[in-house]
Order: sequence, then structure tokens, then C-alpha cells
Amino acid sequence: MKMKKIKIIISSLLFASMAGAIIYLSVPDNFPTINAAGSSAVSPLMTSLANQYYDADVVVQAGGSGLGMQVVVNGKKDIGMASKDPKIKFASLTEPTTPENEKAQKEARDWVNRKIKTITIAWDGMGVVYKPPSDDIDFQLNITQATIAKIYLAFAGFDNVPFSDIGSKSKTNIVPYARDGGGKQSGTADAFFKDSGFKNWKDEIRDPIKEQQIDNALSDGQYGRNTFKTAESNSQAWSFFKAHNKNGSMIYLSAGFINSNKSEIEGAGFKIATYGADTTIDAINITKGYDWYRPLNMMVSLATDRPHIRLFAEWIISNNSVPKDVIKNAGYIELTPQQKETMSQVKNFWVPDIDLGYNGAK
Repeated sequence: MKMKKIKIIISSLLFASMAGAIIYLSVPDNFPTINAAGSSAVSPLMTSLANQYYDADVVVQAGGSGLGMQVVVNGKKDIGMASKDPKIKFASLTEPTTPENEKAQKEARDWVNRKIKTITIAWDGMGVVYKPPSDDIDFQLNITQATIAKIYLAFAGFDNVPFSDIGSKSKTNIVPYARDGGGKQSGTADAFFKDSGFKNWKDEIRDPIKEQQIDNALSDGQYGRNTFKTAESNSQAWSFFKAHNKNGSMIYLSAGFINSNKSEIEGAGFKIATYGADTTIDAINITKGYDWYRPLNMMVSLATDRPHIRLFAEWIISNNSVPKDVIKNAGYIELTPQQKETMSQVKNFWVPDIDLGYNGAK
């Protein structure tokens, strides 16, 4: 019979002198524990998967994609989580060491030494939520190359960018809410800036100084004074944004979070941007016209053989209906069989990233 560790917190008159008591039921002595930490976008999905997995106790801790990559390299956790492609530059190892590539070489060496394997467990879209200006409450924002360039300029925080620059009749300025630390710390912030699908947005700016300000702000969190900074997780960022409730305010959020909270978002008077040819952010459109999405990754070290971690990872990407339903119900997109195959080499799934030459699914 399958057994899972069950944690129960008891607080009653019996324990009146204590804050509470924790007891565990049905826990055999050899029951394995898996510790995961990292992306606040991946952690809710990982928690939902862990709650349906009965062959190990999976403990999930949020903290950002940057943390997820650190803990798997330093061995402090069994699984690191990142809502972005780690983009380790393995080719840098064959180049002479210079000040410019020294950091890339260190990251690559760490990845190689720990034999890191990146496993994409799902895809998640990116979306923009905004409070329409009071003088144009019916305005529907559509993300295009022209509008994303102006939105990036607004999120950098140095320029006042009116809604009229993104298709509205209103002169109200965009009030941006961005993740503290930018893409360096947050996979959601990284995807907002780098995965929009509009690669030539700089053609709409044509100002090297502004382009550098945008890069510094959105990549590293060096925002101007116009930008409000939020916590990394979607739920915390949304709560902060919603509480401010400013006309003309704008935030980027995970599509999974938006789809799961659509009624609350729209009920509070906020709107959800469309994309490209007015494509909605509904889960069915992600990767099929809504070309703004990123991987949800888990990273494990193959330096030591830990079968219980492998079994958990294999269960997630298997054809088992349970993890498939968890991913679907959370608003994320399941990988295709072909995408899963890209993480293998000659039908051997458990090969480190260095042997593939890239991270995760393609």
C-alpha cells in the first residue's frame, strides 16, 4: 500500500500553553523526502504535483529562479526550480578566459561538475494586466512589436509613457509594477522582457541610451523612479498591485495565474491584454498564436544516484493522467511527446545538460 507523510498541525485546549503541535501519521522509517526550492511561478505547480505523489514527501520552498539555480549547484536542495531557461553557455569553456566571459565560464563549470539535468515540466504563458485610464475605460490593449517597445520603456521607469502611445485616446501615463531585482532574480520578469516573441522591438525605440536603460532595468532591476517594485511571486505581486488600484497601472503576470484568477482580475475592474492578432491568453492559445511563453523547469544533479528523485521526475513527465491533469487544471501547457524527446539522447533521458548542449526541452 502506498503511504505518504501527512503533517497535521493541532491547536486546541489540550495544547493551550503551546503554539501548537505537529504530528506525522503513516510514515515508515525509510520514507524518502525530496526538497525543492526556487521559482515562485513553478512552486505552486510543484506543490500541486507533490500533493498527488505518494512515493515521497516533497517539500517545496519558493524564492525565485535565481535561488533555484543556486541551490541545485551548491547541493543544498534536491531540486531547483526556474521559470526560465538557465541558458548556460557551455561553449564558453573552450574559449580563453576574459573579464567578459569569466562569469559564464564559472556557471558552465558548476553545471558540468554537478552534472545538472534540466527538465521542463510544462510551459507557461506571459500576460499583461492593467487598469484602464478613467477617460478610456473600454480601451483594449493589444501586445504588438510597437506597443511592447513602449511598455518596456514605461517599465524601465525613467520616461513618462502615456496610454496614447499604446493605442488609447487617453493621455494618462502608464504606472508600471515590476519585480524587484528584474530578470536576474525573477523568471517571470525575465520572460516578460526576453520572450515576448517580438525580437525587433528596439526598432521602435531607436535611442541607444533609452535601450540601455531598458536593459539595465528589466534585466537587473535598475529601475527609474516611476516604477513600483513588487515581490517575486505572482500572488504577492498581484495583491500589491490590486491594493494600489491605480488608474493606468500595469503589471505582468504568469498566464497560469491569470487564467486561474480571471474572475477576480476582471471583477476588480482590471483588463487583460490580447496579443498579436488580438489572440486571448486562454490556455488553448499558448504556443498556438500567443507566442509569449516560457518553460517551467526543475533541475537535478546527476552527480549522485538518487532513485526517488528520478522516479518523481519521471512521474511528472509521464503519460500518467494524474500529473497531466494537475498541469492542465493549473492553467499550464503540457509538453508534446516530441518536446519531451528533446531532453533525451539516443533514448537515454538521464543525460546531463552538457551532453545535450542546452537546458530543458526545445
